[in-house]
Amino acid sequence: MIEQAQQKHIPFVTRRLSPFKHVTEDTIIHIFGSSSEVVFVNPEKEVVCRIHHDIKKRENHVAWLLPANENRFDLYLVMAKTFVEVSHRFPQHDDFTTWARFKDGKGCISILTRNRMAKQITGEWHSLFPNSTQVKWRWWDNSWIISARHGDLVSDVVDYLNRPKGAEHDSALYSV
Repeated sequence: MIEQAQQKHIPFVTRRLSPFKHVTEDTIIHIFGSSSEVVFVNPEKEVVCRIHHDIKKRENHVAWLLPANENRFDLYLVMAKTFVEVSHRFPQHDDFTTWARFKDGKGCISILTRNRMAKQITGEWHSLFPNSTQVKWRWWDNSWIISARHGDLVSDVVDYLNRPKGAEHDSALYSV
């Protein structure tokens, strides 16, 4: 079951972050309680998604979507719930840009076994949000950015989740 992150989820969130970042329990408690952070989890799968809502920059940053090597469908469902919650909490900010960064050997991609995955993973996520997202390469740090207007992204999520089930059911989610 997907739910808003709570203190009882700190042990598995810490475990998911530990391969590439040391975050203290106090920091996670602060993040979970912050009005600018939206964090949802699937405790059964130990999936966590965190979005930082930044009013000054007019953006939502997907800071965590872990673990990167989890089943794409499980990741997608937690992320989708988090996107929708951002719209519910901040409906006046659906024009903000929501974005995520992928860089080979860094962050969530560092736990994957194959090299040069950032471009591929960014493209795979783009295929799940075809009507709203753009993908760009940042030459100065050799990373890939996927971004969209938040309201359009949520529309893509709702369309995907409400589509008729058929032969192509979830095919993009299982392409990895």
